[in-house]
Amino acid sequence: MRSRLQAPVFLLAACAALSGQESKVPTFEQIIELKRPGGVALSPDGSQVAFTVSESNWEDNAYETEIFLASSGGGAPIQLTRAKKSSSAPAWSPDGGWLAFVSDRTDKRQLYLIHARGGEARALTNVDEGVSGFNWSPDGKSIAFTMTETKSDAHKERDKKFGEFEVVDQDWRMTHLHVIDVDPNATEPAKPRRVTKGTFTVGSFDWSPDGRSIAFDHRIDPNLANGGTADISVVNVSDGAVRKLVTQDGPDSGPIWSPDGTRIVFTSAMGNPSFFYTNNRIAVVPADGGSVRTLGESFDEQASLIDWAPSGIFFAGLENISSRIYRLDPSSGTFAPLNVTVGSTIGGFAFNRDFTKAAFTSGDAKSFPEIHVAATSNLDGSRRLTSFGDQIKGWTVGTREMVSWKSTDGAAIEGV
Repeated sequence: MRSRLQAPVFLLAACAALSGQESKVPTFEQIIELKRPGGVALSPDGSQVAFTVSESNWEDNAYETEIFLASSGGGAPIQLTRAKKSSSAPAWSPDGGWLAFVSDRTDKRQLYLIHARGGEARALTNVDEGVSGFNWSPDGKSIAFTMTETKSDAHKERDKKFGEFEVVDQDWRMTHLHVIDVDPNATEPAKPRRVTKGTFTVGSFDWSPDGRSIAFDHRIDPNLANGGTADISVVNVSDGAVRKLVTQDGPDSGPIWSPDGTRIVFTSAMGNPSFFYTNNRIAVVPADGGSVRTLGESFDEQASLIDWAPSGIFFAGLENISSRIYRLDPSSGTFAPLNVTVGSTIGGFAFNRDFTKAAFTSGDAKSFPEIHVAATSNLDGSRRLTSFGDQIKGWTVGTREMVSWKSTDGAAIEGV
């Protein structure tokens, strides 16, 4: 199932937990060598958790990442991929029999497929510019992915003559959507079919529940300074016909379809010209087009959408120094947290097919991030599946605590 939330704050939390004093102080090298979990994906039936483990490779001066599997019921995790280069972003097929992932074991990041019981992974793509993001179709017969446009013949000839360089604000190469058919029995990479074209670059995207359309956000070019131009459109997978859906001022991004395919939720600046330093809003629009409506307007933090289930819209945000997962009622706009543990940080959040279970990474000021699984109704009662904290046993570690004070205007400010 899909996994949307990523939390780089975990590395910061781990470093804070490792700031030792006096004896048994870890060396810089020991901290760098710590194995770190991430990239969580929960199988459709909720029985297995795929996750990534990153560790340092001093010889190649790099971090390498591999994919592991853990049973939701407990037991020692097993390593699923083994390659000289990294394998990451595991995603379960809808039937739970396969895992797709990306790997840079060749010059460019390609899509690979491996059976959930293990075995040899095989390449699904062999594209010139490598794969960025990807997403299984609801029926599991296709995968959509984004890829940067290949260099023109003139650009290649220029590189050949003068070496590789870029002309600022001119050499843009856009990222577009492509689709491949997935045949587990095929022996050769699939030939991708380009779905979007035009003078825009594609960001995140989501399949419609019926698999006929893909909603995606796009902006005028890859320049980070133009992130405020992001709009949302929908493309028909069969013929590439694109219709604009949200075109208001400021960034609108991260579209996710409702389970019945009638609406699309996304994050938005809602036309606020000060969007660069203000929190976003959660908004919804009819999938066929219409007025944009904001939801959960009383939420006063940056929201990260996770998924839309029959029971509501799930999103993540901060409450003081604690990560929270919220469920939002799209009808009333009310929301409530699903976890209340103070000081915890949650990342890599993923659901099973019916949204009854969730897998995620979690840690706090006193513990190393670990892989957890829990009933969605009781996230605080999660089961820990890994023991990465054993790496720091015997180390002298520091502590963190939250401090708060009042600003001159009376607003409460928190710090760590």
